[in-house]
Amino acid sequence: MIKEEEQRKEEWRKERERLESEMAARIDKRMEAVCQSVKVNRKTEGECSTKGEDEITRLKRKNEELKRALRGDSDDGKLRSRSWAGLKKQLEDLRIEVRQWKDEALRPGNKRGSIAMPTPDTNVRALPRPRRTGDKEQENWRSEYRKLQSLRRADFVEVEALKKKKAQAEMEVINLQKQMSELNANEAGRDKMSGGTNLKE
Repeated sequence: MIKEEEQRKEEWRKERERLESEMAARIDKRMEAVCQSVKVNRKTEGECSTKGEDEITRLKRKNEELKRALRGDSDDGKLRSRSWAGLKKQLEDLRIEVRQWKDEALRPGNKRGSIAMPTPDTNVRALPRPRRTGDKEQENWRSEYRKLQSLRRADFVEVEALKKKKAQAEMEVINLQKQMSELNANEAGRDKMSGGTNLKE
């Protein structure tokens, strides 16, 4: 048995070594292909880097020209006028776009709705007070305020009256339920008393 186990172990070891050597050969072939493609890419990458450096220098030069134009060092008035004209054109385009968005949002059939506008913060504890403007306007504000206060009082009175009616209705329901239960109890008691028959008669 020991010999058989040793033989199996030896066979496993040889098989594993063979597989490892095959895998190493495959990996080596793949690595060679990858290395060749990387070498080819490095050559083109070098060409790209010189193009990139040219692009960087061109952008730096343009950036310097724009800086000089902003400071006013440039003698080229055309550049400045072109940049201002371009900025004005962009501003006008943005204004037109904003108007279009507002028109779209305010369109009557628009399901999504309205323009989102923040609501002003109000102090909940403070009473609303009208602004003082003129004498006539002030009187109009006062009369409107008084009307609102009277409507508010009327609403409170109506609410209290409805609460009282509700309480009365609930009490009436409870009383009717008691009466029904008493009637049911009385009828059940009568049925028990008169439920028997006299067989002798």
